[in-house]
Amino acid sequence: MPELAAGILRWIGLLGLMGLAGPAILDGWILRGRPGLDPGPGHARRSRRLAVTGGLLLAASALAAAVVAAWELTQARPASLGRFLVGTHAGRAALIQAAVGLAGAVLAWRCWPGGLPAGRTWVLVALAAVAAVVWNSHAGIRGGSALVVDGLHVAAVALWIGGLLRLALLDWRALEHRGELGSPRVLAALIRRFSDLGALAVLATAVSGILAARRNLYGADALIRSPYGQALLAKLALVAVLLAIAAVNLFALRPWLERAAGAVTRRTGGARRRRGALGGAGAWSADGPGRDAADAVGAGHGAGGAGDPPPAAGRRPAVVVRRLVRAEAVAAVAVLLASGILAVLPPADRPAAATEPVTWRAEVGGEPVELALQPGQRGAVTLSARSLGRVPLARGLVRLDMPEHPMGLYQIALSPPADRGAGSTGTLEARAVLPMPGLWRLTWTLALENGAQATVTTDFEAAGAPGNQRQGRLSLRAAFQSTGGAIQATVALLGLVEAAALVAIGWRRLWPIPFGAGLIALALAAWLLGQVAWIDAYPTTYVPNPLPDSPAVVAQGRRVYETHCAACHGPEGRGDGPAAAGMLPPPADLTGVHVRQHTDGDLYWWITHGIEGTAMPAFEDVLTEEERWAVIRFIRRLDPRDR
Repeated sequence: MPELAAGILRWIGLLGLMGLAGPAILDGWILRGRPGLDPGPGHARRSRRLAVTGGLLLAASALAAAVVAAWELTQARPASLGRFLVGTHAGRAALIQAAVGLAGAVLAWRCWPGGLPAGRTWVLVALAAVAAVVWNSHAGIRGGSALVVDGLHVAAVALWIGGLLRLALLDWRALEHRGELGSPRVLAALIRRFSDLGALAVLATAVSGILAARRNLYGADALIRSPYGQALLAKLALVAVLLAIAAVNLFALRPWLERAAGAVTRRTGGARRRRGALGGAGAWSADGPGRDAADAVGAGHGAGGAGDPPPAAGRRPAVVVRRLVRAEAVAAVAVLLASGILAVLPPADRPAAATEPVTWRAEVGGEPVELALQPGQRGAVTLSARSLGRVPLARGLVRLDMPEHPMGLYQIALSPPADRGAGSTGTLEARAVLPMPGLWRLTWTLALENGAQATVTTDFEAAGAPGNQRQGRLSLRAAFQSTGGAIQATVALLGLVEAAALVAIGWRRLWPIPFGAGLIALALAAWLLGQVAWIDAYPTTYVPNPLPDSPAVVAQGRRVYETHCAACHGPEGRGDGPAAAGMLPPPADLTGVHVRQHTDGDLYWWITHGIEGTAMPAFEDVLTEEERWAVIRFIRRLDPRDR
């Protein structure tokens, strides 16, 4: 299935999730317990319909995506559809999502209360839908911490955007004609309650989103060049627009409403005093506080009937709120579309690896040309074109693309090598990075010095780089293993506290400058802390050493070390072995901070798979598992503090 079509189906599912969660958030949390915020009996009916529609969309999108995927994988054999749905994780996850969506729709249709407030237990239905959506995603396949992080992310998005979309779908025009509900006082309370809840959701979304991006992208090349990274950048641009509108609502609309509400309160108080002086207490009791508020917002204080529409001035705050909330909702829908497309793209969590050189032969203007790909480190390759005839190459361009994953424009220019001119053969080359494994297509556009041109297309399969399954983990213990790291971590932690105070003050006082400064300080402090506390993690990071720390095991590890490690790392592990001369980077000092920062599982992974970009080889086929764990016990004894 084309990724755009799959992304649209995923988007429909996310809209369904928002439809199921939004009424529960707005009715059960924002409006609950606030009689002045009651939008009337018609609101409950609309909430029920929206929740039912959301559940049906959630179910239908999951089933449609699963059926189309099964149809393609089974080569259109209907008999295999059932086996796909029951026998694969994707099929079972789709069935679970569909079941949860249908159950939510039925519950909303049969049990949604006819009036406000709706019970907060309806949020549990939304959380069940969140769990089903996360299980039917990349995180469901990975399991473990990925499920927790993505679950927090989707739940926060449902809380924020789901509530926002339900707020945007209020019957605003009817509210504008209900004096008390359309007043600045009530609108200010509505925006205040929603922004306070939304702030927590935005914070959770940001933190979980950063962790998910760190898991799904191995580096800057993946962010810029891979389809997943490009989709993430597009999503972040839309999120920036969404947050800009939200900032206007928080720092401009909310203070304006609160000032207007204060003015209404002062005018209403004056009206009460004047009516009391004229003996009009009975009129106050008859009309009620809502009539007073509407009169105070309007032009006069006459004794119009309760059914009279408020003056135009009283409707203006509701109009402004409606327009800004709906603008924010439109941006949120665009963010959900980008999220849907992102969810179906394969993560670029490890670079591609060209394991051996590849050459092709082609002709340009009747002249033979050799095209070559030379593998490098961490997904890097060198592409070159060389004329084998009498006419040298003058210039060349190479476009890199993945037929199975449409990418943006990724094109590099070939040029003569830096250490020599073009020479008689006209060799041209350039470095490129393959941000993810899979089928790659190179489109070469070459021109000879005599003006002849040709376009040649070559394909090759790039495997995943071995040993690139690392993720990140936050370890304060690792940060405090050295004096410099301890100082930087302490400064960063203090900065986080001060930044949080600035954000809190700016939020409570509605001061945009302290709030913005606090966010910037938070980012800088987090970056400083990450430099010393964010270290690599691997599938074996938290696997404990199965061998006891006994003299016999240490002696076995010493023998392994002297045979396979001492030549590079030196007899005492200081990285000064006889084979270390000329190595860039040099062998690690096994007596220093580097080893203390990492677990036995980290060391086991490196010994097993080697370290990319260094001379450290893989010993998976050389040492047994017992020998690898034993040498780790010996390496721990090389630290002078353990002797």
